Amino acid sequence: MKPNITVLPMTKERLKYILEIIELLLEYSKSAIIKNNFVKAFKNNTINNRLYGSYNLFGTKSCRLTSNDPNLLNLPSTGSVYAKAIKKCFKAEKDYIFCMIDYGALEDRIMANLSKDKNKCSIFLDGLDGHCLNSYYYFKDEIEKELPKHKDEKLKDYIKRYKHEVDNGNKTLKAIRQKSKSISFGLAYGSYPKKVAISIKCPIEQAEYIFNQYHNELYKDISKMRDTVLEKAIKYGYVHLGLGCYLNTDNPYEDIRTLNNSTCQFWDILSLLTINKINTLIKEHKLEDKINVISSIYDSIYFYVYENPFIIKWLNDNLIPIMTKDFLKNTIVKNAAELEIGYNWADTVAIPNNASIIAIKTAIKKAKDLVN
Repeated sequence: MKPNITVLPMTKERLKYILEIIELLLEYSKSAIIKNNFVKAFKNNTINNRLYGSYNLFGTKSCRLTSNDPNLLNLPSTGSVYAKAIKKCFKAEKDYIFCMIDYGALEDRIMANLSKDKNKCSIFLDGLDGHCLNSYYYFKDEIEKELPKHKDEKLKDYIKRYKHEVDNGNKTLKAIRQKSKSISFGLAYGSYPKKVAISIKCPIEQAEYIFNQYHNELYKDISKMRDTVLEKAIKYGYVHLGLGCYLNTDNPYEDIRTLNNSTCQFWDILSLLTINKINTLIKEHKLEDKINVISSIYDSIYFYVYENPFIIKWLNDNLIPIMTKDFLKNTIVKNAAELEIGYNWADTVAIPNNASIIAIKTAIKKAKDLVN
């Protein structure tokens, strides 16, 4: 006997209900990952209130670190609803504070220097917002309809005006800028039109237009750099990543995405070089009991520091010159870094480069207020 099944017609209300159920299931799945990959793993590897894991030097093809038992590189991203909750698990003991620093937009700066691309360099040299610039090339008509471009207005001035409108609450422009983010991240790492179409739910013709804008108009010199990487891989069977490190390939066409991405990702090694240099200085100044490097997550470094403004100032004054020193020939875009302090990893306060003792004392007070 066949079951008697009634298929109800799809309505907007039913579709909305179904989408809500799907979103809840996805959220449940994410929470399970957080529970098992972070909370459970952290608990199982904590001894005397300290979390212990392991790092593997040159664990990836691009020579970046890997980590296991647990994976200390795999914290939830800043955009995740769970990010702050997980980072708050890391708390400083009495009389100590965390200091965190990272290379600002390191991969983008590397890409700008290696490719010499005009638009990519302009983001840093002219203080442009990259997502506004990208979205203008993808959705020019939509943006100019909302924000008409002045006659003879230079592109960099228009992009700054666009960002100003976003910052002042223009919801339409903010939504367009936001829509461009996933596109740019995908295209930077080798996405093709089909994936672009899926990510923003657009016709394949529009996705192909965006793809061509990114590679042939927006960042055409970055695309040329990718071609150069492929040519060298075909000719030599490897690409030089930097500092004498090479990535071999026996199938350049198949491996081009990994080869190309590795030319930028490799330079996370700067964090390890910085750790080595600052540890040398710490020993020279007999500060081993005051400053300790406790973790590194790609281009970020975490310190456990005695809560003393003079100690924090010493660290700030010595770290910044190391991290902003030129490391490539003919550098166009300089590296940037800024120290942050906090009594946990989630609630932090930035300390400007060359900050005074008074500024650091103020930052310490602000950090305390965040957790009280």
